Amino acid sequence: MSTLPWDQDPTHPDAGWRVKTTVEKSAIPTAGSGRYVQEDVPKGAVIRETMLVNASSTGCELRPGTTVVCRNLEELLSTFQVDEADPPAKNAKTIEQMANFLGSTDDVRTAGGKFEQALFSWVPCNYLNHHTDGANVNALLESPGQSKAFIISLVPATRVFPPTVKW
Repeated sequence: MSTLPWDQDPTHPDAGWRVKTTVEKSAIPTAGSGRYVQEDVPKGAVIRETMLVNASSTGCELRPGTTVVCRNLEELLSTFQVDEADPPAKNAKTIEQMANFLGSTDDVRTAGGKFEQALFSWVPCNYLNHHTDGANVNALLESPGQSKAFIISLVPATRVFPPTVKW
């Protein structure tokens, strides 16, 4: 059984961060923790690179440096170890953390060219807070047949960089 992304060390050396970062209390009220860069980062720089892994893959593990892609409810429940037969209280923390840490999009193009919905989980978690104004990073997923996910800086950043991400 894999350790869930939000229970893993957010500064794990294999997590794919290309710049030095730290996770501290967020500058956004009620946002929990946030990731802050510890060096200057130019606009357009890739700050994290991970391997995309389909949750449907045999032996899909929640390993540092991966981004797990769930395309249906069965994959989601299996990947994050939610058993629908368990009492709701047993799954409450996991479901809350899934809401806090998973990213979504409805514009993932399949190999056949159609669009489908998917949920993404970076392992360990990004700790990039969702914010409607002033987003300073964005996620980029490679096209079909390729297998990487990137977090890219949308603005130049200095050491005091309160992270936000706009999905």
